Amino acid sequence: MVSTASSGASARLESAHRVPTGGEFYRIADLADASHLTIDTIRYYQALGLISPPARRGRIALYGSEHLDQLQRIRRLRESGWSLKAISQIPESEPHIPTTSKSHSTLQDGALKPFEVQYFSLEELVRQTSVPEQIVRSLVLQQILRPATIDGAEYFNSVDVVLAKAALSLLESGIPMAALLKLAATYQFALDQVLDDAVSLFEQFVRNPIRSSRPADGDFEQPATELLRRFDEIFQTSTTLVAAHFQKELLNRSLAFIVERGDQDELAVIFDRIQIRVNQSDRN
Repeated sequence: MVSTASSGASARLESAHRVPTGGEFYRIADLADASHLTIDTIRYYQALGLISPPARRGRIALYGSEHLDQLQRIRRLRESGWSLKAISQIPESEPHIPTTSKSHSTLQDGALKPFEVQYFSLEELVRQTSVPEQIVRSLVLQQILRPATIDGAEYFNSVDVVLAKAALSLLESGIPMAALLKLAATYQFALDQVLDDAVSLFEQFVRNPIRSSRPADGDFEQPATELLRRFDEIFQTSTTLVAAHFQKELLNRSLAFIVERGDQDELAVIFDRIQIRVNQSDRN
């Protein structure tokens, strides 16, 4: 495995024509199976210089154990929040790579750390989600996805990846694009006022009291640190509350709909599931 160059990407390019080592060769389809990645993803990583070019025997590209190691390393870093650009700068010889990047984080266990998200261009978002660009642009137009403007360019974040994938899943379930966008517009209209009210509550009952208690010596750092800590805490709690409440209300509304309009087979299946869950709860 390459480990002597000062730059991760340049080190991998040095092995462009070397026959894979380790005694086991892979064609790209086999490598995809072994690494649990798609063929397109492997080729994309190779185009970025994140993995060594394969050896070739005629027109056949051969990959070795070092390529599998490289892909598994990329996957670990990606799951820890590192961007592909950051990974390309890390030499493979680096013995201690932080498991979490301070500037980037992913959604883990449904929790989002505010101000610590990974950013993507529109093209990167399309590659990350496999959502067609036309659909992504429609989601942006309807403000389901709201890019942030950084240095004059628009960027999406880790939450947008989740939202885009969810939107695609809904479309694949049979919901028409026009109907989904109409519902999204209605939701966004109602949400804007709720968000403004939520920020006002934070301003009135959290930020203002903290600012008014600043010490006389003008130490601004401690109150600012406390403000950020309180924001993180309230952010996690409030988003959990909103998500749980929406799930509960949607479930109740759906159940009421089935009770009112469902046929006997639908009612039998639904009530059978409810009964199973009640029994499981009793046993616990």
